[in-house]
Amino acid sequence: YIGVPLAGNAEWSPPSTAGFLSEDLPPGQPKQAAVGGRRYHLSEVKLALFPAQAGKLTIGPGTIRCQVQQEFAVDPFSQDFFQRFFSQGMAGGIVTKELKTKPIVVNATALPEGKPPSFSGAVGRYRISAETDKRKVKAGDALNLSVTIEGTGNLKAIAQPTLPDLSASFRLYDTLSSLNLQKDDAGVRGSKSFKTVLVPKVSGPLRLPAIPFSYFDPQKKAYVVIETAPIELDVEPGSAAPQTQGFPLPAGGGAITQLTDDIRHVKPPRAVARLSAAEALGRIGPPARA
Repeated sequence: YIGVPLAGNAEWSPPSTAGFLSEDLPPGQPKQAAVGGRRYHLSEVKLALFPAQAGKLTIGPGTIRCQVQQEFAVDPFSQDFFQRFFSQGMAGGIVTKELKTKPIVVNATALPEGKPPSFSGAVGRYRISAETDKRKVKAGDALNLSVTIEGTGNLKAIAQPTLPDLSASFRLYDTLSSLNLQKDDAGVRGSKSFKTVLVPKVSGPLRLPAIPFSYFDPQKKAYVVIETAPIELDVEPGSAAPQTQGFPLPAGGGAITQLTDDIRHVKPPRAVARLSAAEALGRIGPPARA
C-alpha cells in the first residue's frame, strides 16, 4: 500500500519459503484501496506454494525497501538554512524506509494411509489421456505413444505414469516429457505430456492396455484413481527380404547394393603377396623415355 510519493522504484525481497515448492503468479493490476479513511495505491505480489513436507512450515517476512519524500519545516533564520535548501530542496528530504510483512505459519498435514499402487505424490485435480500417432503400422516400424496429464496442481512434480509390461510385443525407448503451465488468480494449471517411442516386435492385432494414474484430491480429502482408454493397433508383417539401395557406377556395368541390416559381418582380409623392390620393378617394367 503506497500513500506517499516515492523517490524511485521500490525494492521487493520475497519471503523465504523453506519446505515449499514455489511458483510465481502474475501480479495483480494496480488499483486504489481505502484503509482507515485514507486512499492508497495497491500492488499485489502473488506466489503459489505447495508444501513439500508435513509439519509446521513458516513463510518468512517479505521486505520492501523504498525512498520516500519527507516533509520538514524550514526556518529561514537557521544557520544551515542554505545548506538544507540546496541539498534537499524546499519540498522536503528523501528518507529510506524498510517495511516487512509478518511471518505466516502453515500446518501441512501428512497424506493419509491407503495410497494406491499408482500413486507417486500428485496432489490436486487431474485427468489423463493417451494416444498414438498411428493405429496401423508394420512390425519393426516406430510409433509414438503420448500420455497427457492435465489439471490443477503442481504439474512440475508429476512423475511419468508407469506403463504396463509391453516387453512381449514392443521395444520401448526413452521417454521425453514436455510441460505447459498456465498461471492466473486461480493458481497453477496446465498439462504435462510424456512421449515414448514403441516398435512392435510381432504382427497381428495388438492392444495397449489402460495406463493408471492416481492423485490425492484435497477437496474430497481422498485418493482418486483414473486411467486411459485402451488403444487397439493393427500391426502388419514387416518386409521379409532386406531392402537394397542401388548406387550408379561409371560406364562398365555392374551394380553395388547396400544392405539395410543393422549389422554387417566382418570378413578376414585376403592374403596380400609381398614383393621385393626388384620384383616390383621387374613387373612394372622400365620407365618410358620421351
